[in-house]
Amino acid sequence: MREYRADGSVESEGNNRAGKAEGVARLYGPDETETGVVVFVQGEVKSMRMTVAGLQAIVDEVNSGYVEAQASQRLTVIDETTVQLSVEVDDESKMSSAEKSRFRQVLRKDPSVCAIFPLLGIDVLVLDAHTPKGAELDKFTMIAADCEASQHPK
Repeated sequence: MREYRADGSVESEGNNRAGKAEGVARLYGPDETETGVVVFVQGEVKSMRMTVAGLQAIVDEVNSGYVEAQASQRLTVIDETTVQLSVEVDDESKMSSAEKSRFRQVLRKDPSVCAIFPLLGIDVLVLDAHTPKGAELDKFTMIAADCEASQHPK
């Protein structure tokens, strides 16, 4: 089944079974280049992979929401599996190692941060905290498994 945009270009193509998306669905940009692949099982998204162009389109939309909300964070696409989340922190002082550790643990348990992985279909999230003048306070990398471990402790 194909879905079309108002201009007639193909937006996506995939299969439906009993009115629910099933199997592989391919997503296309306005120029009809493939921007991603989503795997559905009984209408539920099981996995998603986006191209850099597909990720950039999503990131642009998310960043527009951040701008409207006057939020201090922005997303940047690094590659097909990596996105950076930059957060501006008002405090000009350097973070101590204990503060950095606490910041990292809080983010690893934050459902809104962890939701970025399945939302964007990425494996790696680089988090960057900096001052309004651009001084780096902390920068570290999270992988999807970090969130899974904190969301489902043993």
